[in-house]
Amino acid sequence: MAEAGRDDRRGNALWGSSRAGSDRKDAVVRPRAVLYASDEDADGAFSPDLLERMTELVDWIHIRPGEAPSRTDHTFLLTGWGAGRIPAELIMPGVSAVFHIGGSLHGLIPEDAWHPDLIAVSARRANAVSVAEYALACVIMAAKRATLFAHRLRTGDDYWSTAVRPTTGLYGSRIGIVGLSATARHLLTLLQHLDVSISVYDPTLSEGEIATAGAEPRDLDELIRWCDILSLHAPSVPVTRGMIDARRLAALHDGGTVINTARGDLIDTEALAAECASGRLFAYLDVTEPEPLPSDSALLTMESCFVTPHIAGAMGRDVHRLTTFILEELNRVIATGSTPYATSRDEQRLLA
Repeated sequence: MAEAGRDDRRGNALWGSSRAGSDRKDAVVRPRAVLYASDEDADGAFSPDLLERMTELVDWIHIRPGEAPSRTDHTFLLTGWGAGRIPAELIMPGVSAVFHIGGSLHGLIPEDAWHPDLIAVSARRANAVSVAEYALACVIMAAKRATLFAHRLRTGDDYWSTAVRPTTGLYGSRIGIVGLSATARHLLTLLQHLDVSISVYDPTLSEGEIATAGAEPRDLDELIRWCDILSLHAPSVPVTRGMIDARRLAALHDGGTVINTARGDLIDTEALAAECASGRLFAYLDVTEPEPLPSDSALLTMESCFVTPHIAGAMGRDVHRLTTFILEELNRVIATGSTPYATSRDEQRLLA
């Protein structure tokens, strides 16, 4: 990544310069921005083409976490996964917008740095595409009982037992979705190409809004009794923590599956482990409580569980989708002063 004060192919890092030449009296004063990220995270988020696009939009410098800023007269700040909490001094002196090349904004902006006119934008809608694709993969693997067959193949057990056949297969499956988040909405779009039934519980939406999205609304307990596969997409807030508890897990059908690509603390981990150990339920978990699980957790070795270390979101080249989204919104804010994807201080707490 370009060093602060340099101007090379990876970005124009000179304050006040323009593509027309900063020494001209009639040069257009271009917006100034800070990219607040480590070298590794910046390199992962920006391809050469994306760096060139950012340079077309703003004059920018790169400040790494822990570095003292040499200038603070920027208008925009861009950050991403791995940078952590943004120092207040990088936001307070007149920054009009913060752009996060990542999912949740929760905890990134210090409370004393929020001001009434601050625009805060994350790439959660772009990241939702990756998470939804992963959730779809889990739905399909759950319907195939993939983790059970793979485990029995490894151990030499009877993997074609007639005991598992009646509960396998995607055709006609009933998919229950908890929380109609951006991820869940994209998952709905993907599921509508399959021969499945879909219902949603989301107390923040009306039944009409859920129906318009393409699903049948149900309350949570009814949804759990109805579904074959339960996919969680709710935020981690006080009212949702532990919502999938022992009582609700017991209400799932025998052979039911819980998929969690949202937040680990939505589920009572001990209760889920007990249900999976009995062989009654299956689980596909990309997030857990605690995260990561202890190395001796039974969930890691059960034939009924598939656990991954929080990889559902954008990784590798998929991160470029997030950066593309953020640069589009940066361009929109430069042109119009606003964006439909701004997140308020209160909203970012609910999207945790």
